Amino acid sequence: MNHKPVTRPVLPAIAVLALVSMARAATFQGTVLDAYTRQPVPHAEVYVFDLDITTTTGEQGEFGITTSRDAVSLEVSRVGYRMRTWHDLSLTKPIRLYLLPEAISLDGVTVSAYRTPVAVDKSGPVTVLERKEAGRGGNTDLAAAVRTTPSAFGRDNVNFTSVLLRGTNASHTMIAIDGVRLNSAQNGTFDLTTLPLTLARRIEIARGGNSALYGSSPVGGLVNIITPEPGRLSANLRAGLGSFGRKHIQLSHTNWYQPVGYLVAANFSSTDNRFDYQDSTAATRTMSNADFENKGILAKGLFRTGPHNFTLIGEYNITERGAPGSLVWPSDSARRDDHRGIAQLAYAFQPSENLRTAARAFYHQFWQNFRDPAAFVPMSDTHNLNNTGIQLDQSLHFAPWGMAMAGLDASEEELTSTSVGYPNRLTIAGWAQARVDYSGFTLNPVVRYERLSQQHITDSTEARSTLGVFSPKATLTWSGLEWASIYAGVGKSFRAPTFNDLYWPEDMFSYGNPHLKPEWSTNFDIGIRGSKPDFLCYWIGYYHSSLTDLIQWQPDTMFRYHPINIDSATISGLELELNLDLGYAGLAGNLDLSRAQSGGARLYYRPELVGRATLWAQHTFGPVAAHISLTGEHTGNRLTDPTFPDTVPEIMPGYSLFHVEASVSPTIGPLVVTPRFGIRNLFDQRYQTVKDYPVPGRTWYAELEFGI
Repeated sequence: MNHKPVTRPVLPAIAVLALVSMARAATFQGTVLDAYTRQPVPHAEVYVFDLDITTTTGEQGEFGITTSRDAVSLEVSRVGYRMRTWHDLSLTKPIRLYLLPEAISLDGVTVSAYRTPVAVDKSGPVTVLERKEAGRGGNTDLAAAVRTTPSAFGRDNVNFTSVLLRGTNASHTMIAIDGVRLNSAQNGTFDLTTLPLTLARRIEIARGGNSALYGSSPVGGLVNIITPEPGRLSANLRAGLGSFGRKHIQLSHTNWYQPVGYLVAANFSSTDNRFDYQDSTAATRTMSNADFENKGILAKGLFRTGPHNFTLIGEYNITERGAPGSLVWPSDSARRDDHRGIAQLAYAFQPSENLRTAARAFYHQFWQNFRDPAAFVPMSDTHNLNNTGIQLDQSLHFAPWGMAMAGLDASEEELTSTSVGYPNRLTIAGWAQARVDYSGFTLNPVVRYERLSQQHITDSTEARSTLGVFSPKATLTWSGLEWASIYAGVGKSFRAPTFNDLYWPEDMFSYGNPHLKPEWSTNFDIGIRGSKPDFLCYWIGYYHSSLTDLIQWQPDTMFRYHPINIDSATISGLELELNLDLGYAGLAGNLDLSRAQSGGARLYYRPELVGRATLWAQHTFGPVAAHISLTGEHTGNRLTDPTFPDTVPEIMPGYSLFHVEASVSPTIGPLVVTPRFGIRNLFDQRYQTVKDYPVPGRTWYAELEFGI
């Protein structure tokens, strides 16, 4: 039987099926984000079970899937995050996938401005210093690093440095460690020279008023020290010598055993500060009783399991120094000792990408003794300040375009002082914040209500007072341009009078004022930040602050200093920040032009011009990296406070300084060795930042750093 062959259109059928399949297939877009910071997670692996393929996210966390399916199952993983799996994920629209952090945080975000992570391009006037760059220029403490940032001015009282932001006082700059205030209720300040760089992984300087989130003090700005995170097994040692008996050593060690990590760090620094200066008669003299010694230790433990995160921090520091006084009232015998203890326990619970609860309890103790047995009236004052408190935060991301956050802060500050007595202050505050993103715009309204209850007990009297404070703030950013984002903010900030302001005992030199009112400031900011091309980053901004009831110490008709409320003052200025990085060379600089005045007269010690620029170059020779930099800085003239009433204030001249540094970093297996040498004040400029308090001229330093 013969069969006739049947011709089947096999190839045309395959072609038709392929065309149909190609017609149905489409590329669906997705983005992987950090569940805490809401920032993109680059280089995450995305595995598609249904297609058995793996792709990697780009720099903005984006990835694409080409398939004809309507739903797929995905597994996403990245070092530092918990692996997550999504089943039957609909691909009918772009998808967002959130990873919960486990061991690392992404760079490029800041937590200081809004108490919740915000991208740098939406953070406004915020400068972030990583520890590596903060340590350049011979800086060993945080005061030296912070004073190099925009709109910052350092006041040097020989061996004590305070930092002023945007033309305000040192007490208007809030110093915080992991978001917890360090400023003393007794004098309103904190000595940044006692904080070594080993204490900081990064430093965030948020300029402008921030009372809406942090309460009293941040009228001029906030300096938030972010402590290092325990990580992989590593160790670092930095030691150095320098002029005038300077020597220091800083070391740290960290390790991580899932789910536990730890960090320990220690530091020691000292200098005798015996340098030459010229007195008012142009005679050369040698500074005495200006020695400084600081030693401390930090320990941090971390425990992560599932959605739970526990962190425990302990720090203890001892500082001993001479108190030489001014050239007008010098002292060869006055001494000041400071002891500081810090303990913080933090807990965070994040069961999903949309909900996060955080709590922190802290106890800070500050002990100080000032003594001068050779004074006209021998003295020995001891002050012991205890600060105990809690912070509770709850955040909810209710939609991809919005979040809400609320919190409760409570703290009690108790002072036991041989001079001021026994004042204490109880602060209870509640705050709420929202963030809404729409079409490139981000709106951040914040509101805070704070109640301060205060009492002062002496041997014969007891005084009580209560103050309620309402602090609002709102910011708006627009990121519709690829090369720039625009920022605007307005808010109200305040500073409560310190215990010294209110209760300093009356003597022949000074006295307090229990009738002082809080200082108030209405702040306005506007600016533009961008990066175009990628190697050029900039910030250009304008700020204006209207202050009322500004507290200022000044002499009375009996030549005794006491604090009073000035009716009003205004501070306005332009600031510029620029960073050019070509890889092999670059330029980093900042400039602040400001005017601070009250009643048409300049406020004391506020320079109208502060600028700084660093030109650097680097090159790699095989395993050796070489780096050299030249820095120039200029501070304009300042008005000093009059020594006596009705005298004309003195104008202190401006000054320009130049510094140079060179370093090499050979890599020997896992070991990186960095010898560093530099000269500060290259041309030996003699100047003062505070009247009658000379500072050293030319100084040199040499350091050696080991890292594993």
